Amino acid sequence: MKAFIEKHKMKLLIFLAVWGFFSGCKILLTFFGKPNGLEAKYPLFFLTISLVGLYVIPMIFLIRYLAKRFEISKKVVHLSWVLGITASFYFSGIGQTLLGAFWLFIVKPPQSFIEAWGAAVTAPIHEEIGKGLVVLLVLLLFKQVNLKYALVSGLIVGLSFQVVEDCLYTFQQIFTAKGDGFATIIERILHAGGTHWAFSLVFAVGMVAILTKNRGLSKKQGWFWLSMAVLAHFLLNTPFNAGLTSDTAEVTILMLCFNLCLAIAAFLTVDKLEAHKEKSA
Repeated sequence: MKAFIEKHKMKLLIFLAVWGFFSGCKILLTFFGKPNGLEAKYPLFFLTISLVGLYVIPMIFLIRYLAKRFEISKKVVHLSWVLGITASFYFSGIGQTLLGAFWLFIVKPPQSFIEAWGAAVTAPIHEEIGKGLVVLLVLLLFKQVNLKYALVSGLIVGLSFQVVEDCLYTFQQIFTAKGDGFATIIERILHAGGTHWAFSLVFAVGMVAILTKNRGLSKKQGWFWLSMAVLAHFLLNTPFNAGLTSDTAEVTILMLCFNLCLAIAAFLTVDKLEAHKEKSA
């Protein structure tokens, strides 16, 4: 079995990428294709989600800067976008199903716990692992399993996941809750400075440090970064985060600042290691 996997590793990776892509497309098409008889609201929906450009455009410039700084292949950048938008939701969905079954049928917590803490004890695990698998898949396909590629690919996958999730929440608000969606998208945009892109960036750096040797970070350091990504996501999903319009908005701001600082710290760590490599070369 091991010999078979080693022989056909690249074919299996390509198959997994293609399967994840089309499975992700199916999920998105199924969700966005159910307007509940409110087809006339699609123009409002597209107008509303166009506001994500307020954070996406600056982030694209940041990605281009990092890709140039670290000499990242355009193929890795492009595939990270494509699979981040599609496959990350498919892999995350599998994890969500398994974790949901674990909590509902094995742990069996009270309904009040599920309503208050359900997102906090499940989403940080299945979403970060789902996005992490996409990053690993991209890096393996192009044989670039290293920290700088993990940093950039993790940022892109997380950002693409974030954009689609913002669109999903807005769609629900317009077509299910029958609102206008503007309040939802504005709140999501205000959170954009320290959410999925930051989690995935940090998680990817930790993941690669754990899976590889002689990359400048020990496995203990890798576990630190990986666990910090999950912890940051967990904190943001707890009831302590009541939103920027709540009476405890300062707590939310503190969490977002922590997430942003965590991502910057991961970048500085990788940048320092890459600068050291260049000096040693």
